[in-house]
Amino acid sequence: MIEIGDYEIEGKAFNRKLVPTDWRYAAAAVGMIRFFSQEKLPYKKQGRKLYYRYEDIYPEDELDQKFLLFVEDYLKDNMHHCQIEYKLKRLNDVTGEQRDALLKEINDKLKANTILKKIFAGMECNGENGEIIQRRIEEHRLELIRQTFANAKVGGYRQFSDANKLRSTPAATCRLSGFAVDGGRKTKALGFCFDKDTFQGKDEVEFDFVMFGFTKGAEAVFINDNISIEKLLNTNNALQTFLSKKQGERANWDAMFYNYMETMPFLAYDVEVIKKAFNTGYFETIFLRESRLHIFQEIEEKWKNRDFSLDDALYRLVKVDQDSYINIMHEVTMAILNNQNLDDLIEKLFFLNAGHGILRTLIEVNDIIYRMDRRLEEAMEEKVSLSGTFAAANAVVKYFESAGNKNKIKNYRQKLSSVLVAKDYDRFIEIMLQLSSYTDISFRFLHYLIQDFESNKNLAYNFVNQLVVSKDENKEEGGKKDEE
Repeated sequence: MIEIGDYEIEGKAFNRKLVPTDWRYAAAAVGMIRFFSQEKLPYKKQGRKLYYRYEDIYPEDELDQKFLLFVEDYLKDNMHHCQIEYKLKRLNDVTGEQRDALLKEINDKLKANTILKKIFAGMECNGENGEIIQRRIEEHRLELIRQTFANAKVGGYRQFSDANKLRSTPAATCRLSGFAVDGGRKTKALGFCFDKDTFQGKDEVEFDFVMFGFTKGAEAVFINDNISIEKLLNTNNALQTFLSKKQGERANWDAMFYNYMETMPFLAYDVEVIKKAFNTGYFETIFLRESRLHIFQEIEEKWKNRDFSLDDALYRLVKVDQDSYINIMHEVTMAILNNQNLDDLIEKLFFLNAGHGILRTLIEVNDIIYRMDRRLEEAMEEKVSLSGTFAAANAVVKYFESAGNKNKIKNYRQKLSSVLVAKDYDRFIEIMLQLSSYTDISFRFLHYLIQDFESNKNLAYNFVNQLVVSKDENKEEGGKKDEE
């Protein structure tokens, strides 16, 4: 909510007051503070209130220079002209093939988008005209910033808002994606009972700063920790710092949950998270519950002495068909956050004949989820664990290998995984009893499956997954990205 008035705080005059009544105002507050801080403009935080001057966020100056220069600095990695300037400086430091390659990169950047093509029409960098190119960038800098920022689909204004409303006065409907409505069309159906006045889509000039409250990247995140303006700022600054340490594709919101000790300061209680991907036309709201966050904490605790980190183990794609993959880390994250287990994912991977390593990791994680959700009896916690199924399966593998019959291992794995996917638990018990009789090996854990198969399903998953020929057992324990 925004209120207009005359406010004097510590000898400074302000004419706007923002209260983060919903995530849009909260994100705008964080974005504006980042803008004010860089441009050294006055503002004041008091609890859940932010005081500032309207003329600082929407000046009469048509050039809008302070805002655009802030955009250039904040998003310099996305600004093609900034990269051209950097490469021009490097030209004097390289020779031969390196210089030729750098000239090609510069010339490619001169045609990177519509505004660059217009400004540098008919011009190429030949190594001698760098000053001319630099001068032209200076002459058109603000135009280059505005057009690049407005039209960039990834990391730009278009990812978050209607590009036609950039730096405009408040419109009839909100400028943010998912809220913006074409005013030329009928809007009656927007509101409750066809009353368009019930549609909650108020627009504010401040919403141009919403994107600066989010993390950078193709999948931007904002934590609506709106206990106070100070808390909002500190939480999202900490998140930005954490993700900046990650490299490339690893810098995504899923990574937060598998590095819990680092993210604990801003993921320690129930909180709302807003996510905006570049390829969706809406903002996604996710509620993080403290009870679910404890599961991630427990998982990290179990993994801390392993040879490889959990995010390395989960960071992979499993191929479904020629055009689609399962993003394992994302599926695990969303299952835990939505109060679900990994049964469906594990069974799908059994069906796809995915690697032993990733299945073993998922079964261990699933076992933690079951235990944290108290779906296991206390007696079982003390008497049986996944280690019992490891021992039993390894005994079966050794039996068939010593008999020179490795195909039996694969056959039993296929049979048992098929009935698990089909949820034919009686047939699973029947095959296990046959296997026990055939090999003369006792399966102590089978009692718990007979007693309550659903609650103890991870024992079955782990036994089946461990039925692999010994030489293949550890070949997929690392962080392989793609599973065929």
